[in-house]
Amino acid sequence: MDLSTSTNLIFLRPDKRIYPPKLAVEKIVNAGFRTLDFNFYDWVITQGSPYMEKGGDTWLEEMAEQAEKLGVTYKQAHAHFYNFASDTMPDEEKDRQQKQVIRSIRGAGILKAEVVVTHPCTFYSAEGSYRRISREKNREYFLRLLDETKDVNIKIALENMTDIDTAPKRKYGAVPEELMELADSIHDPRIGICWDFEHGDLMKQNQPEIIRYFGRSLMATHVSEQHGHYPVYLTHRLPMTGMIQWEPIMKALYEIGYEGCFSYEAHNYLNALPDCAIDSALKLAYDIGEYLINLGRGADGSFGD
Repeated sequence: MDLSTSTNLIFLRPDKRIYPPKLAVEKIVNAGFRTLDFNFYDWVITQGSPYMEKGGDTWLEEMAEQAEKLGVTYKQAHAHFYNFASDTMPDEEKDRQQKQVIRSIRGAGILKAEVVVTHPCTFYSAEGSYRRISREKNREYFLRLLDETKDVNIKIALENMTDIDTAPKRKYGAVPEELMELADSIHDPRIGICWDFEHGDLMKQNQPEIIRYFGRSLMATHVSEQHGHYPVYLTHRLPMTGMIQWEPIMKALYEIGYEGCFSYEAHNYLNALPDCAIDSALKLAYDIGEYLINLGRGADGSFGD
């Protein structure tokens, strides 16, 4: 299991400017991280993004070259995503969004990532039910996506959702059984599951039990905590600053022989801090991550160990 962080750990600054991406990577690596997680969604939706400008793939190749020079790897990535279940989005907009999904998966291949994370969508039937039709429509979508990216040597992990903000309507993929049934119905070794611990906490789920349930189907993780679902800046914070009990989670990950990334998606931890605090904040994030991984191995991280 590799300690990793999304590139969005340093992305947005308090004055809303975007932190220079290559400098962000340098600082992340200087803090101790050797495994990175590239967030394509950020770079697709951000105005003035170098990824979306002419020559964007060349910029991505430069990011890959930088990682090689620094001796680090992009083992995980987050694909662009959109609500492909929408019945109001025009077809031409869906086509535009889908091109960015495919491009981001190909981009993850440029970075030599092993797995890319994406989201399932929720479909509702005329009777108001969602589970069967969502499984069928998501299966169709991801089978097509697998075919469209069959030349890219990368796995696709389906992330667990949270539906506390859509209640009483349910959101497909918010419970582990739905993710597993979808992955099983696709029945392709390139498809697996990403577990987002903060989403599981919001859903008040038994996370160590769920990790054991997924077993080898677990390909990726998103690591963060929340201090309250609203407002949004209280979510995606540094682990061990909320209420999640991490020790049984870490032990469960080791029990199943998890070999993927323990990857921060904690952008709201740093995006309110001034630039002068970036280096010390990153070092704290690294130290906490190392502590958690050692906790899973049975070391308590006490002073002098």
